[in-house]
Amino acid sequence: MNQFVSRSFALACLVGLAACATSAPDYETLFVDLAQRDVVFLGEQHDNAIGHAWHRHMLENLHEKRGDVVLSMEMFERDVQPVLDDYLAGRIEE
Repeated sequence: MNQFVSRSFALACLVGLAACATSAPDYETLFVDLAQRDVVFLGEQHDNAIGHAWHRHMLENLHEKRGDVVLSMEMFERDVQPVLDDYLAGRIEE
């Protein structure tokens, strides 16, 4: 792991821990801070609807503040890339 990715990952972990450590987190400040980062890692627990809703909320806020957000999803394997491409191009629906 190169030094940049390592530092970015550590920073994302610290930001996440700091947000959880307060009794009343200031999410707007968190979103502003995260929007200034080059990389933000979001961990997830499969089949957790609340966590997925939170991730969507975070991504929407980051996109609103930056506009140039790229989402990488590790759970898709290479053989389904054509289906993802069709979906993103609007040729098929969910």
